[in-house]
Amino acid sequence: LIIGVYDDHVVLIKEEADIIHIINAKLTSSIVVKYILDARDFTATIFNCKGEKISQEKTKLSKGIQEFDIPACGLIQLKKN
Repeated sequence: LIIGVYDDHVVLIKEEADIIHIINAKLTSSIVVKYILDARDFTATIFNCKGEKISQEKTKLSKGIQEFDIPACGLIQLKKN
């Protein structure tokens, strides 16, 4: 699943996927995700605009709102564990 975010708004994730890419095509770094599925463990890897990995950590997405700090023109890859 690939999602592009071009403006400050909430990203709705409503379908199952083993890997979710969220591309931050804005100039601000905040990406707000609303996850409406059952809780899942993911590995969250954040890349900058050059494709360089800047962080990687385990996270749990559960029903509700979660905010990620993703650099402008960067992306987050959420890979199901």
